[in-house]
Amino acid sequence: MKAFYRKKIINGIEYIYKIQPYYDSTLKKTRQESTYVGKLVDGVIKKVREFNTKDVLSYGEFLPIMKIINQYQIDKFLVKELGERSANTVIALSLGRLIRGISLQNTENWYTGTWLYRQTRDLPLSPSSISRLLSKIGESRIQDKLSSHLIRQLKSKRTILYDITSISSYSELMKLLEWGYNRDQLDLPQINLSVILDKEEGIPLGYEIYPGSISDVVTLKNTIKKIKIQGVKNFTIVLDRGFFSISNLDILLNNNTDFIMAVPDERYKSAQSLINSLSAEIEKPKYLKQYCDEIIFVKDVEIIIGNHKLNGYCYFNPKRAQQEKDSFYKRLFDIQEKLKNLKISPNIQAKIEEITGNLKNYFSVHISQNQIEVEIKEKAVSRRLNKKGLFIIVINGDYSWDSCLSNYREKELIERSFNILKNDLELSTPNVQKDSTLKGLMFICLIALIIRMKIMSILKEKNLIKSYSFESLMITLEKFKAIILDNGKVIFNELTKNQRLLLEAFDAVPKL
Repeated sequence: MKAFYRKKIINGIEYIYKIQPYYDSTLKKTRQESTYVGKLVDGVIKKVREFNTKDVLSYGEFLPIMKIINQYQIDKFLVKELGERSANTVIALSLGRLIRGISLQNTENWYTGTWLYRQTRDLPLSPSSISRLLSKIGESRIQDKLSSHLIRQLKSKRTILYDITSISSYSELMKLLEWGYNRDQLDLPQINLSVILDKEEGIPLGYEIYPGSISDVVTLKNTIKKIKIQGVKNFTIVLDRGFFSISNLDILLNNNTDFIMAVPDERYKSAQSLINSLSAEIEKPKYLKQYCDEIIFVKDVEIIIGNHKLNGYCYFNPKRAQQEKDSFYKRLFDIQEKLKNLKISPNIQAKIEEITGNLKNYFSVHISQNQIEVEIKEKAVSRRLNKKGLFIIVINGDYSWDSCLSNYREKELIERSFNILKNDLELSTPNVQKDSTLKGLMFICLIALIIRMKIMSILKEKNLIKSYSFESLMITLEKFKAIILDNGKVIFNELTKNQRLLLEAFDAVPKL
């Protein structure tokens, strides 16, 4: 194949490379081999002395990340609040956590091999320096200022997703740690972490940390107050069914807060009665709808809970109902088989209780001298299955059935954010000893979470989410390196087709 020459402009200087195409029999496609020829001076190629490579730095993965940091002006905010050196340290700690998932103590080893090091140089990343910085951040209320900063950049009408989770710790010195309802089922003292997330942007706006014994009612009340103080006057809060209670309804309605919230029908007789009455009639053509290629049935409903008359929608998803029925029958069958295979023993009753668990009301178990007889209660099962696929969402505000369902389904964003915090960003059972240090660590993780969730939002928007996870995106882009020569010049290896495609999605293709 015939060779040709390619010109590359680096820092205003034109360099010439000889490109030799060749056929790669392993990959079964044509590839190119690049050879440096010289630089172009007055139209003439002049060979210059070769410079040796001094360093190779990770570069490509920072392009979409810094684009997002600049978009939300997080860097300017941090400089204003912390000063330039501490601001750069916070960004380095956050990105080490985000890109590599490394502990803060190992950030320095990673940082010196990245483009950040060339931009900021010699940040204070020793364990003692990091500890002091985290404590300083934790003793301030910088997370509130960041929330206000982000909210000011967004539109006035917001849909706010809200949830709360538990973070457990082995520390004996943290005053915030208290015993309470542990959502991770860990036998440890805990703190409660509440997070608000902006549905439209797909990013967290802020968080609050509470002692482990503080109830959800108190956290919800404080969150609504805080959202309003930070300048959001017109918002809708989307809550999971776990927040549904008369006390929380009182708070939401007394504050004239628009909300979308699922009803746990098993806890309220009026909800149970409504579900039972609808199970026989909802599957009628007049209630038939289509949502995201799914066939569902929807009916407007009114329901009285306590002193409140609430409007909402009852949804029935036939496909989901069948899946739930299949799953329920399988659980019943497995339990029945285990019970039949039990051997008579002095502690037989305890074993039965252990096996049946929260499904014990669906079984009739008779123990004789020689055998165990097990029956599944048909009427109890029938009542349970009648409700499968049916659920009620109540609203305060003007929402159509589809906008209500869409907003409620987006609560998965906040569940995903908790998973990222606890797994990818390692915030579960943190190994810190002081309240202020934990608060500082949470702030570092918040910045990492904002960037990660915005990246995933853009991948989804650009229809790239099926091909790229966050991890595969980072792996693809980190191969785009910055090469530092011993004369101080910087050159970059060529962008591949996939790298360019990804960077174009973030409007982050570098001008080299």
